[in-house]
Amino acid sequence: MTILRDGKLLRRALYLRLLGLVVLPVFASVFLFPALSGAAELPTDQAKNARASLPVELSQGLMGWYDAGDDASLTVEGATVTAWKDRSPAGHDLNRLPGINGPLRAVIHGVSVVESAGNRALLSAALDETTEAVTVQALIKTAPGLSPILSFNTQGKPEFVAAGWTTGARPTFYSASGNSGAQQEVEDSQWHILTFIRDKSTRRFYVDGVFAGEAKSKDETLSVSHFHLFAYHTAATFQGKLAELLIFRAAQTPEEVAKTTAYLREKWKPLFAANKSTLTTFVGNSMTTGMFSGSGKTWSYQTAGQLPAMTRWFNVSLGGITTQRLQQLAPQQIDGLLSLTSGNAVLVFWEGTNDLVVNKSDAEAAHEAIKQFCLARRKAGWKKIVVLTVLPRKSGADFETRRIKLNQLLREHFAEYSDALVDLDNSHLIGDNGNQDNREYFVDGVHLSAKGNEIVAGLVAAKLAPLVAP
Repeated sequence: MTILRDGKLLRRALYLRLLGLVVLPVFASVFLFPALSGAAELPTDQAKNARASLPVELSQGLMGWYDAGDDASLTVEGATVTAWKDRSPAGHDLNRLPGINGPLRAVIHGVSVVESAGNRALLSAALDETTEAVTVQALIKTAPGLSPILSFNTQGKPEFVAAGWTTGARPTFYSASGNSGAQQEVEDSQWHILTFIRDKSTRRFYVDGVFAGEAKSKDETLSVSHFHLFAYHTAATFQGKLAELLIFRAAQTPEEVAKTTAYLREKWKPLFAANKSTLTTFVGNSMTTGMFSGSGKTWSYQTAGQLPAMTRWFNVSLGGITTQRLQQLAPQQIDGLLSLTSGNAVLVFWEGTNDLVVNKSDAEAAHEAIKQFCLARRKAGWKKIVVLTVLPRKSGADFETRRIKLNQLLREHFAEYSDALVDLDNSHLIGDNGNQDNREYFVDGVHLSAKGNEIVAGLVAAKLAPLVAP
């Protein structure tokens, strides 16, 4: 997974157990917030929806459940929240500490949320539990800067989960204990469901139900003496909005993460309906995962950095995959991302080489597979589609003959099923006239180096920029 950029970006190429794909969610940052109204009563039907219960199979092991949509769970003085009742049987109610500000209650799109402007507003709950695992899920919208969601203790050392921890120019989803941490970039202009799982010494991250990476530490046991909501040792506080927070005394499986994510997305539809950013998704094989390219050097990452603000992007790719296999997975694993925006949705598709190598397809069959994949994505709701020509590789004369023919078909027919063609094969450095033995651009005669990825990024960004306008 990609969780760092240059000196600020870690990379872990991990196969997503739930989806069978490597998914690299990264988001361009922009700091825009709608105006908030003060406290207001919810309509009866919305209040009932906001108090909806968790699915029975997910309600076991709750350590804390804080639901801003349940007006009865909030104690409010003016607009300030002084207490937040735990809806779980654990009874870990959150209360404002003496001399410390409380967060505010606000109503957005007809539903209540809790808001903190970073003025040391926090709520705390005292408890005494020891566990080997914990899952924290939060439906949030963050502002720039350090924004801890929750902190607790790990064998006497502070552990926290935060969103909006700025690394370079981008906000991140962050967790740390001592010097061990992991980050996942979070586009902060939208509502997101963030999931943090602490399973003994392993931390796993999900953003909007999509696996986002993991990190290791030496600590295995959590000795939880308190929850601090919105603060980390009270030195910095959450800046943004929180709709719901779930804490489990167990490590959720990928299937359980998917179920709780679906529950939150359905329950808080009015918030997600407001997500208007452009969604850009890169789909392909190991050439798109950026195999061997180095931390922060994948072409998709570099492309995203050149796109306009309000562009949220995912890289959904897997080494060795073919167009036919992607066609099978796409309805759930690719088209499912469309639910994350009501704005523009752009798909960048680079495949063909594995159709020729793995499937031994002729050029016509490979082209037809690409065409049908794109037409199916258009039908599913992707508004703009971009395809790329296939680069040469050291795979023999027969492959080269079929590759050249496939690229000819792409050039002649791309407008029938896509909006733009990026003709990488026309590049004199990495394309038909390039040298696949040149280690400046290729690592192994097939996969691109960091410099090769940079060339692809520039060519793709030039074609993509006019298509990603909201």
